[in-house]
Amino acid sequence: MKRLIIVLLTILAPLAMMAQSSMTDNQVAEMVQREVARGTSQQQIVVKLMQSGVDISQIRRVRKAMQREANGSGLGTVTPKDATGSERLRNGNGDTKASAKARRQTQQANEERTALSSQRLQGNTEWRERYDENDADYLQMQQEVNLMTPTDSIKWLEQILEEQEKNKRKVFGRDIFNNKNLTFEPVMNIATPQNYRLGPGDAVNIDIYGASQKSFTSTVTPDGDIIIENYGPIQVSGLSINQANARIRSMLGARYQSSQIKISLGQTRTITVNVMGEVKAPGTYTLSAFASVFHALYMAGGTNDLGTLRNIKVYRSNRLVSVCDIYDYILNGKMHGNVRLTDGDVIVVGPYDCLVSITGKVKRPMYYEMKKNESVETLLRYAGGFTGDAYTKSVRVNRKTGREYAVFNVEEFDMSAFRIADGDSVSVDSVLPRYHNTVEIKGAVFRPGMYQMGEQINSVRTLIQHAEGVTEDAFTDHAVMHRMKADRSLEVISVDVRGIMDGRVADIPLKENDVLFIPSEQTVKADRTITIHGEVQYPGIYRYADNETLEDFVLQAGGLKESASTVKVDVARRVSDPKALTTDSIIARTYSFALKDGFVIDGEPGFTLMPFDEVYVRRSPAYSEQQNVSIEGEAMFPGTYTISTRNARLTDLIRVAGGATDQAYIKGAKLIRVADQTERERMEAVFKMQQEQLQQQLMQIAASSNSSNITEMTKNAQEQLRKYQVPNTYPVGIELDKAIADPSGDANIVLREGDRLVLPRYTATVKINGAVMYPNTVSFVKGKPARYYINAAGGYGQTARKSGAYVIYMNGMVAKVADGARIEPGSEIVVPSKISRKMSMAETMSLGSVQQHIDTYDFKGKKAIVRVDFNVPLDENFNITDDTRIRAALPTLKKVLAEGGSLILMSHLGRPKGVDPKFSLKHILGHVSECLGVPVQFADDCQKADEQAAALKPGEVLMLENLRFYAEEEGKPRGLAADATDEEKAEAKKAVKASQKEFVKKLASYADCYINDAFGTAHRAHASTALIAAYFPNDKMFGYLMEKEVKAIENVLQNAQHPFTAIIGGSKVSSKLGVIKNLLDKVDNLIIGGGMGYTFIKAQGGHIGKSLHEDELMPEALEIMKEALNEIGRASCRERV
Repeated sequence: MKRLIIVLLTILAPLAMMAQSSMTDNQVAEMVQREVARGTSQQQIVVKLMQSGVDISQIRRVRKAMQREANGSGLGTVTPKDATGSERLRNGNGDTKASAKARRQTQQANEERTALSSQRLQGNTEWRERYDENDADYLQMQQEVNLMTPTDSIKWLEQILEEQEKNKRKVFGRDIFNNKNLTFEPVMNIATPQNYRLGPGDAVNIDIYGASQKSFTSTVTPDGDIIIENYGPIQVSGLSINQANARIRSMLGARYQSSQIKISLGQTRTITVNVMGEVKAPGTYTLSAFASVFHALYMAGGTNDLGTLRNIKVYRSNRLVSVCDIYDYILNGKMHGNVRLTDGDVIVVGPYDCLVSITGKVKRPMYYEMKKNESVETLLRYAGGFTGDAYTKSVRVNRKTGREYAVFNVEEFDMSAFRIADGDSVSVDSVLPRYHNTVEIKGAVFRPGMYQMGEQINSVRTLIQHAEGVTEDAFTDHAVMHRMKADRSLEVISVDVRGIMDGRVADIPLKENDVLFIPSEQTVKADRTITIHGEVQYPGIYRYADNETLEDFVLQAGGLKESASTVKVDVARRVSDPKALTTDSIIARTYSFALKDGFVIDGEPGFTLMPFDEVYVRRSPAYSEQQNVSIEGEAMFPGTYTISTRNARLTDLIRVAGGATDQAYIKGAKLIRVADQTERERMEAVFKMQQEQLQQQLMQIAASSNSSNITEMTKNAQEQLRKYQVPNTYPVGIELDKAIADPSGDANIVLREGDRLVLPRYTATVKINGAVMYPNTVSFVKGKPARYYINAAGGYGQTARKSGAYVIYMNGMVAKVADGARIEPGSEIVVPSKISRKMSMAETMSLGSVQQHIDTYDFKGKKAIVRVDFNVPLDENFNITDDTRIRAALPTLKKVLAEGGSLILMSHLGRPKGVDPKFSLKHILGHVSECLGVPVQFADDCQKADEQAAALKPGEVLMLENLRFYAEEEGKPRGLAADATDEEKAEAKKAVKASQKEFVKKLASYADCYINDAFGTAHRAHASTALIAAYFPNDKMFGYLMEKEVKAIENVLQNAQHPFTAIIGGSKVSSKLGVIKNLLDKVDNLIIGGGMGYTFIKAQGGHIGKSLHEDELMPEALEIMKEALNEIGRASCRERV
């Protein structure tokens, strides 16, 4: 049995849960991978695993299995067994950088595992909502998850390293050994150097040719011998190739007297060298015998922040054999000191001796390692030299003297002698932003611009002459020259250009940086125009010309139209008195004229127009074009007729058409009228308002729809919207029988251009349509009420809205059945449906427009404005304590960016009642940027983000400030006094609604499409949810989060297991009314909680004190309870059946 329970829900107690480890190893691995893909943090993954009962031993087991699967056959590589010694090409046989790094990591991991396996920890299987981050189980589990989620941890590590790299001092050349494309690996397949000394591990190829043909390949043994088949060992260790060749020839010569013997080096041995000192990974490295110093440094990761690049030493058998200077290689391409290494060599990288920074106008500003005897000139050469805008006469050196700072200005000729010291900072200034030999001319000259001041240009006259003179429209009586004084302030000098050029006025000598401006006539005078309005061929604004008469202007405008009045032509002229000291009541003068054939015949002939005159050619009051109306149907002579008088009426049209036939049904006559511009604008406003209201209602519905009636419900909803479409014509309800009976009465309406009168035949039927059991057409029975005809159609349907039934008469009049409408022959009874009771949320939210889908929409090159719900909790330091809502929106946002679109994010934060810095979205900007992986721009004013939005490029993101800083978002007035009158409240609400339209229009102007991904606010009829969608009729859609939540609700309502109990909370019944009604026939128990419960309690006569309630909705509350009782009855009947 169904029950309606009305309670006040004040506290929801958390449910205690116990979790056991019922997850298999595969399920644990899948869960970790799934959460990582969703972007869940490692801390949250650990908590979920521990809540599921996974202990440390299981997570270790899973982690090891995942690593084995990822590693495949391990870190090393095995030489194939079928490899033969016939391959004579040499291969690099030393360590690679990756294998060296892997070996170190493996050793470190083994040490860690040894330390962790000293005792077995058993996790606590008791379910807890939160875990202490210092708890031993938590730390152990987090460490294992870190190893299982390399993508997340590596990304985190890369971010840290990148941040550190930005903050580090960048030293020239220090990253040379970190370039994976520059390994300095030795070339193996070259002619063997003659000084190469053989040693254990080298492969020696012995070729015998001539009388005997034979080849041997032997590897030098640890004792230094090669073993020759059927001969024995030959000592070759320490010998060069030439020496070894001579020895083998002498040993084997007696056996192969008639043959030639030659040896060559095959695969070389490996050597071990030690790289010590200030390198990133000091240690012993196994390298190819051909390896050089640079390759060894590359294997060691290069120098660290302290290591020198200028003095790298190589020791062999305790003797210094080489010194490397990396700068010599980088800057000059020379590799002095990069010797070939031998077994046992030691490379020592000491600390740098002198580190100097150079900033400013050089080509490579950064830190450089210098030798103590090097100068500023050398530093500048290392830095690539000066840039084009550098001040080259002097540089500034800041030095730490050991006690304090000192500054040295090193002049151009002292740079080679001034020695650099450790810690010096050299700065190079830019040239001054001024000219030392220029003057400039602007304005009305043929060649404006800057000119070199000198012997040829030294006065105003010579400057104008070099600019090829003044233009024809130049105003030469008064020009202006700006001159810079000694203190860099400006003074103005008046220049008589005409006088100087004519020789009447003395020429003015020029000074450095003078700027001469010569205005034009247009600059001095306003742009002079004249305007003509009314009945001419080309009305508009024309440029004024001297001595133009009224007749000239009329002809210039194409002459008079046929509709023009020749007896009423007016000219309005401005009244201007530059010497006036007071205002005058007369602001314009009007001159009237009569025209004939475009010439003045009454007034002043040849009336000359002045600048800014406006001419008005009036329309003749006697002019009228033919206006046609038509009559169709049962008229003697149907067709089109011309209205002969201005006030022709319905009866006049019937009279000229010969009257009605005997078959005409006069009471059913209807009039079809063409909408004029004013009517269309009014109907468009009504249509838009009704469309918005219907969509707002549908947005609040959370009911499901059975698959069998989805199409029907969608059709009904579209029909409701179609009623408000703006047609080209519309019916006018008329009562022709009354018009004929009283031609002078109001029923005999005046006809208008395009009217169409339809006289139908008598129809003795009544049509019943809409939400009835069997839509039908039945015979008319005089005197029968609407109920009779509805019953003839099987009665009301299950979804019928009985109170809304109405009658459409043949003459276009409409009446409500509830108001006692009489049924006439040919009328139609329409019973509307409760479409909101059967439609799914996804369907209702897409009515009235083309709803796109985010998976199929093309975002390339488009700006998407997205309503998100980033109302996240912040602590006292404005740190986000739970970013679930931000992460929930990421799939939608990343989808747009990945497909070449850009984003404009809208959200609210908290409940501010105006601009409040603590609720600014700036606090979450950094975290949103981190989550999206791209920098997010910020607009601190939603209404002034035009330029930022227009400048967005694909892949960029802009976040608008908190929407609730603006009263227009919620559409509610703010700042009203507590004792404000109803009139004041109404006026304030009207004002905020008007400004809300502009607010929404501005937001919509920023983007090409709209996405709603804020499920928590979708039910509110706010500017950023319901209202903005109307501006994107074919370019709006749900985000992934919205779509998921809607489908989840529908799934619960469609497939819920019974008994099914629903709980609805909130402060107002009005915002949940549709949801409550739609749930009544789906749930077994409906619990209404929160403030909205007070309305139901008071409706039943209960006492609620001053608690929040809605008196106007108490009848609705009682109706809901009555409907619930009916549902109980229907359910009982179904159970008995």
